[in-house]
Amino acid sequence: LASVARLDASGDWTDLLNHGSVQGFPSYDAANELLSGWIQQYPKLIERREIGHSFLERKIYAYILREKSSSDVDCPKVLLTSLMHSREPASLTVTLYFIGHILELHEKGDPEAVYLLSMREVWLVPFVNPDGYIENEHATKKEIRKNRRPTCQRNEKLGGVDLNRNFAYHWQKDFSPCNEEFQGSEPFSEPETQAIKSICEANDFAAAMNFHSYGGMLTYPFNYARFPRLPKEDQSIYTELASVFKWPRIGPAMLTVGYTAPGESDEDDGERHIIAMSPEVGPENGGFWPPKETIAGIDERNFQRTMHVVGKAG
Repeated sequence: LASVARLDASGDWTDLLNHGSVQGFPSYDAANELLSGWIQQYPKLIERREIGHSFLERKIYAYILREKSSSDVDCPKVLLTSLMHSREPASLTVTLYFIGHILELHEKGDPEAVYLLSMREVWLVPFVNPDGYIENEHATKKEIRKNRRPTCQRNEKLGGVDLNRNFAYHWQKDFSPCNEEFQGSEPFSEPETQAIKSICEANDFAAAMNFHSYGGMLTYPFNYARFPRLPKEDQSIYTELASVFKWPRIGPAMLTVGYTAPGESDEDDGERHIIAMSPEVGPENGGFWPPKETIAGIDERNFQRTMHVVGKAG
């Protein structure tokens, strides 16, 4: 799509995404300053809404993209989330790049951006797990995956709940409190997953992209099952997406990463009849914190994939 080719920004906001203070990635404060700047620059296209809080009482925000002049007309809604796992910063820059780039494309009169911001409502939650990300900022080994609930008495660094095992659909009590996949005491035990649950209950989302990293693959329901099977109509949608994403590994968790993942956000979305997926952005050899020179390419390639999903939601 020629219309989604990267354009030079009026400022150098893209540099903030790949020359930040956290191994090239933006800090929590820098990302929030960027988001606040967009709200001031594009008040008729983006708004911020508080949807909940983290375990350590940090506010969790959703950013809503839509032309306010068309807000009285019902249109398909799409949900994008990132940093459910706080050691996956490429998920954050993909969502930030999507916001900034579609706004600047709209300002330049790009037909696709103008159409989508008038005919879609896109909800983005950049920081599902702000506490874990901030702890990683200041750590030498940036390995925190879970939220910061203290669950592990022998080592506080190993504590926390894996938010992507804390959703209700096929939730299972599989892992001990020190395990990095600890699912919590019960479904939606964590304020972070309750925040996502609340906006899913309040909005009829047609599609959801829950960004993770890494590996260059697309996972979709049913991730809890060893032998997953989707309804024929749903499977045809994901097959079509596979032809656009062009990743070598696409399918449920058992077929892509080789293990099951009960209690995932995609499963919960699917139960609500949302076409949900988890793009694992970034190359396999880059790890959770890929070299900063690869960040821009990750963001740009996934912008096109995201635009496709947003467009197909209606």
